[in-house]
Amino acid sequence: SSIRELFDQLLKKAQEDNVISTEEQAILDKIKLDVDNYEKLLNDALEDAVLTETEAKELTDFRANMLDGAWVVADGDSIINSDEAVLLNLLLKLLKKMDLNS
Repeated sequence: SSIRELFDQLLKKAQEDNVISTEEQAILDKIKLDVDNYEKLLNDALEDAVLTETEAKELTDFRANMLDGAWVVADGDSIINSDEAVLLNLLLKLLKKMDLNS
């Protein structure tokens, strides 16, 4: 799914410098949990082969909340370092792309 691909791209980006910091791992863990929950929400919404307006809004809102949740985790130590900023910016870019395709 595109949401799973989103996580894979973020993981790949985090691994580029061959070091995943504790903070990066915390962001990835949060996003992984959100990806799993999003897939469940999406599967439930598509179970009857009809995506209602309400279900579509729930999915869009969930994607927006994914970014908020990742930001809260990244800012847990009151510092957003460059590696964390790269992940957050990529997450934003990928989520926007998903919104344009939905």
